[in-house]
Amino acid sequence: MSVEASHANHRAYWRQLARICGGESVETPGGLLVRTGVPGPGWNLLQLEAGVAQEAALEQAGKYFAGHGTAWRLYAGEESAAAEAFAARLGAVAKPRYPILNRPCGPAGDPGEGELELSTAGDLTELREFLDCAGSVYGFDPALLGPMVHAGAFDDPALRFHLGRVGGRVVAISLGVRHEDTVGIYFVGVREDHRRRGFGRLVTEHAIGAEPDATTAVLQATPAGLPVYRDMGFTIVAEYRYWNVG
Repeated sequence: MSVEASHANHRAYWRQLARICGGESVETPGGLLVRTGVPGPGWNLLQLEAGVAQEAALEQAGKYFAGHGTAWRLYAGEESAAAEAFAARLGAVAKPRYPILNRPCGPAGDPGEGELELSTAGDLTELREFLDCAGSVYGFDPALLGPMVHAGAFDDPALRFHLGRVGGRVVAISLGVRHEDTVGIYFVGVREDHRRRGFGRLVTEHAIGAEPDATTAVLQATPAGLPVYRDMGFTIVAEYRYWNVG
């Protein structure tokens, strides 16, 4: 599978977030602009395309986000002199790179009979449970993503919120995004008091299995998650470079 297909799935993920949060995604020569409406650079971005009119896209992004008074994030999927020069001009320091991985779909061995009860959210109550778990895992107030909690979150079957429960409580989550032949897995997390029990692996495999006709699974990994994903058969295919601007 091409690296570009992995990037395309990531762009699909951001377009979905903009859609359900009432924001905006703008395809521009050289990249994708996304303003979700959620404050903070982690939720608003320019994802550059490789080698195509990057300078113009960067200048457009600078004006666009300045006009909205929004801090944002600049992503590049490969070395980019244009991105580095733009970031340096604004005093934005490069963050540690993080890897992009993929693998063929299908289970990577038997995940075992765990106590985790897996399902896919189908109503707003379950979506709130997803966000409550996400806030606990990633350290933010779930109200930050309040705009996501509306019926439109379920309008597109290419977007699925997956839940893992123990004793009725959501303790593990993942978000699946289908784009063409790929399924991307995002927002994987397990509450601190339920870690080291294989739940991250289980909820990731559940997201992959929810798209039985997809051919390739893609994701981005934190340093903590990288060994787990490698053990699941994922291979690093590229790295994202990024800068927080504003």
